[in-house]
Amino acid sequence: MKSKLLSLATAIWLFSSYSFSQDINFRSAREKNSDKLSLFSNVAEHTPADINLIKNLFGIKMGHAVIIKFSDDLQLNGQVIMVEQETTLQSITIRCTNFPNALLTISKVVKEDGTIQYTGAIINNRYKDIICLEKVGNENYVWTKKNLSDVIPD
Repeated sequence: MKSKLLSLATAIWLFSSYSFSQDINFRSAREKNSDKLSLFSNVAEHTPADINLIKNLFGIKMGHAVIIKFSDDLQLNGQVIMVEQETTLQSITIRCTNFPNALLTISKVVKEDGTIQYTGAIINNRYKDIICLEKVGNENYVWTKKNLSDVIPD
């Protein structure tokens, strides 16, 4: 019995030693994304966001086709694939057709003090860039092009 137990323990030890001795090569998100292409290469680094246009997006119904012109170089064509509404949160997601398989998601958050804040992004994880909706100052928003690896940490 002892010899079987000793043999089993030795086998487990050998297997675990072999498994853990393998080279494990972790790559950071920056390295992984360096090989990817840019989806938004023709879009400016910063594009002012029209807050009234963003507000109007929340009236679009699920399944509707949309054409949204944020600027001369940032127009999205697509279809609304998700609409969510809670007491303090509204979100809309649009699958883009002119930026293949990219998703535009915009959320409207009503804070405790009654102020409204918008967040959003246009993303396709097969590409290295992303466009984020960011608040600048008290009431202005801007679309900012970023590297995906800068937005999503390792």
